[in-house]
Amino acid sequence: MHKATIIFGTNAVRRYEETGDIPDYETLDATEGAVVRRDFSTKEARDAYMRALEDYDGYNKYIVADSEETPHSTTDARIKEMLRAEPWYGLFLLVGVQVLMDHIDDLPDDDLCGMFDSVFSAELIRETVPLIYNRMNGFPDGHQCQ
Repeated sequence: MHKATIIFGTNAVRRYEETGDIPDYETLDATEGAVVRRDFSTKEARDAYMRALEDYDGYNKYIVADSEETPHSTTDARIKEMLRAEPWYGLFLLVGVQVLMDHIDDLPDDDLCGMFDSVFSAELIRETVPLIYNRMNGFPDGHQCQ
């Protein structure tokens, strides 16, 4: 499968160029832009679509935000794209955070740090996981789970 994401609209394209983020729906409403995601069965079909976009150039502003040749390079970008493609994957993330919360106090510090390639301290992980859980569930920061 070959994919492409195209952003249409002068303001939406400008926002993407400034931030590197594909505009969300709120931004699109405000800027009268559009994000179009296309899947193509062949590279040739995708390339033909891109050539047609080149013919459109000059009538309205657009940018190819990502395609097969420009995969997402950051973890955040890959997660955002995954959730856009399959919104129900968010439930798996939520359950994973819940499982971590349920066992975080039982894990030795070294094991907990190892889960995050020793990038974060055990203390920081234990402080951050409940915040992530609360935000994912729409609870206020500081909410104590039962």
